[in-house]
Amino acid sequence: MRLRLLQSAPVLGEVEADLTQMWEAVDRAKGRDLVVTPELASHGYDIGSIPEVPPLSSNDSRLRSPSSQSPAVLLGFVEQALHGKHNSALLVGEAEPVVQRKLTLPTYREWEEAKHFIPGGRLRLGSVSGARVATLICNDIWQPQLAWLAAQQGAEVLLAPANSAVSEVGIPTAEAWEHQLRGIAVALQCYIVFVNRSGEESGRRYWGCSAVYDYQGEVIARGGAGVEEVDADLDLESLRRARRQTPLLKESRADVVLRETRRILEREMESGRASEDV
Repeated sequence: MRLRLLQSAPVLGEVEADLTQMWEAVDRAKGRDLVVTPELASHGYDIGSIPEVPPLSSNDSRLRSPSSQSPAVLLGFVEQALHGKHNSALLVGEAEPVVQRKLTLPTYREWEEAKHFIPGGRLRLGSVSGARVATLICNDIWQPQLAWLAAQQGAEVLLAPANSAVSEVGIPTAEAWEHQLRGIAVALQCYIVFVNRSGEESGRRYWGCSAVYDYQGEVIARGGAGVEEVDADLDLESLRRARRQTPLLKESRADVVLRETRRILEREMESGRASEDV
């Protein structure tokens, strides 16, 4: 699979301009199989700081390439959801479009996503170049159970669009991401495509450094801090051979997971924290 990572710096609220720049970049990626954009690449992140941000339907023609020769694209956008909004990523290309809604919305310290978005309730997989792919949007990749669920459903490539700003979580955030992504790639025997935005917005500086990790936890491509395009090629047959030779995913123990998850769900239903798709 031939990838291109678009490490962009969207302008908050300038949807038309952001989409125009993105499709121009996609047009330059002819010959690639998949182009991956950051989280909310069409809208910018801090939507609560401006008067209005028009959400888009996943069927909006502006979320489709004007070129018939376009590669598949994963596009982050604000999705209309009845009277609310989702933080979503749309995979469009050779197969049926797949919309993945962000499942876990951070609402702590300066992050206030639950004030502006409705959480998704399903993990949806798609296909690109014969490979099974799943999308985990930013904070979702920090929930190990979600990556495990994706791998158990056959995901070989995890797409991780993000809006990660310079900060600390005990250690610098960029360092924490590195540990997390390497560990998931090795434990689940998958490729991880991390695409972080760059630039500044609402006083936050986004550190970029988008990267692709192979199933041994090695970085096979990495960007810098600014706006740029990063290419990487994934050896899917090598990944499949490794999974056959050392089948770490063979024993799911889904029975145990189901039983224990039911206990947790009952507790969350009682506290009103459980969610489902709208």
